[in-house]
Amino acid sequence: MPLYTALGFFVDPYLPGVVKGVFEGVYFFGALLTWVNMAFSVIFGVLFNGYVVLGTYSILVHSWRLTILAWLATAVIAAAVIGCMVAAGIG
Repeated sequence: MPLYTALGFFVDPYLPGVVKGVFEGVYFFGALLTWVNMAFSVIFGVLFNGYVVLGTYSILVHSWRLTILAWLATAVIAAAVIGCMVAAGIG
């Protein structure tokens, strides 16, 4: 199970409304933005590089970057939420 899914299961009931809305927005639109970024990479690679191989390489590089950034953002959100829960005496 991905970290963001587990995070949603365990801390979603404890999140304030505004934070919950942001978290759910990132969770819902994150996959869509990944596909848009991948499609843009393919189009950019094909149009400007002239090679589908370079477009595919561009997809892989950007996908890894997005994955790393998504995990980093999830870890930061998790740390902030856990810190708030501990401060509130919930955890």
